[in-house]
Amino acid sequence: MILVPQSWMWLLSRFVAGFAVAGVFVVVESWLLMADTQKQRAKRLGLYMTALYGGTAIGQLAIDYLGTTGHLPYLVIMGLLAAASLPALLVKRGQPQASEQHSISLAVLKKLSKSAILGCLVSGFLLGPIYGLLPIYVSQDMGLDQQTGLFMALIIMGGMLVQPLVSYLSPRMHKNGLMAAFCLLGTAAIFLLTQHSIVSLSIGFILLGACAFALYPIAISLACDNLPTSQIVSATQMMLLSYSVGSVIGPLVAISFEQMEHGLLLYLGASFMLTSIYLGGKLLVNTRPRLSAP
Repeated sequence: MILVPQSWMWLLSRFVAGFAVAGVFVVVESWLLMADTQKQRAKRLGLYMTALYGGTAIGQLAIDYLGTTGHLPYLVIMGLLAAASLPALLVKRGQPQASEQHSISLAVLKKLSKSAILGCLVSGFLLGPIYGLLPIYVSQDMGLDQQTGLFMALIIMGGMLVQPLVSYLSPRMHKNGLMAAFCLLGTAAIFLLTQHSIVSLSIGFILLGACAFALYPIAISLACDNLPTSQIVSATQMMLLSYSVGSVIGPLVAISFEQMEHGLLLYLGASFMLTSIYLGGKLLVNTRPRLSAP
């Protein structure tokens, strides 16, 4: 991208970068999910998501210092990528036990938790517009141009703060109910964002980040709960694909709401509410006592 600053080269380079990022996510997440118990799995995912969102927050703040012009941002990114490769090359401890991995057959794929796939899909529906459209909404529609960076940082901070809670509750609660509860709380966060008080907005953005970022680790943990170790990599790929599809479709659907007042907030609120209703209804159906046949 530095050597050939042309649109075709940038498109090709970003396409290759997408492969690289997806590969890192699948390797790291499947590695962490190869745990003996749900409690260990939830704890590992909580630490991973906290580190991931912490890095995201630092990266956002670094833009103010590194700028977006010249070669410096690219050189810093190249240095970070090189540094990130060193632990993988040099550290030998902590590797999961080598085992043969199997692709998931169509029959097993059909048995994957529909709620887990939906959770990853909705996570993409929410985070795609939050990353891509919400800063513009805050700056232009809310008229808070000077506070845009602060509010986006509050969203990511909310996503970081909720991870210990997610790792604690995930093995102790029904995951459908846990995702439904976070979606319901996310709907309340959207209501707070329609207020004009700075306090209400700050709380609303923190809650929005907490609820939006909580869905993915719960969903991916749910997908792998009853799978053998040999199929975890394939399941992780399926969950990441669901998230990616949601991230692409979400902004496209959210744009259709832009003609309405609070259009983006209505989209986010509807996504939260419909998901909460579906998961809550499914939880009630699954936990309802069944009558035995006479």
